[in-house]
Amino acid sequence: LNLRLGNCRESIEDFNRLKSINAQHKDLSMITQAQSCAQLFDEADRAFSSQQWHRAYDIYSELLKSIDAPINILQNRAFCSFQQGNWYEAIADAGKILKIDSNHLQSLELRGTSYYILGELELALNHYKQALKLDPEHTGCKQGHKLIKKIMKTTEKYENALKGGQLEDGLKHLNDLLTIDPEHSLIAKKTKINIV
Repeated sequence: LNLRLGNCRESIEDFNRLKSINAQHKDLSMITQAQSCAQLFDEADRAFSSQQWHRAYDIYSELLKSIDAPINILQNRAFCSFQQGNWYEAIADAGKILKIDSNHLQSLELRGTSYYILGELELALNHYKQALKLDPEHTGCKQGHKLIKKIMKTTEKYENALKGGQLEDGLKHLNDLLTIDPEHSLIAKKTKINIV
């Protein structure tokens, strides 16, 4: 059971205890699998610590083939995907975690940030709100929530100015949008197109 749950080191200890009780037990053949699992965990942790995101992602994926998706492996793989710019994979793995633990703050923040990067502001905002219900002082989620609200408010001002025929005000609001998060490529691109 420990092996299926990803508790490789504990599994090795269990097998060693079993071996001391019954050296011929049929389950002892699985000790090499437990040792391989522990070795993969060590390799994944080293790759993750040294920010070798692609390698760490591959090892976590390999581990998930034989383990019943523990949260820590999914979380690390989601983070590796995020660091590589694979937003949809990060969202998917964080979503798997949320199905196991709907209050997992790191997954809510990771999904919120990924959705934000993809320009899915409503989805991002919903994830940040859910996280802030659990921890109103969560720094990353507070910042993300505040940023999105500011973008939405400025976008609304721009749209209202256009509806009212106030083109100069609309242009000012578009320029304001560019200064809110100039690094956000989708928002900047859309805003620049609207300015032209």
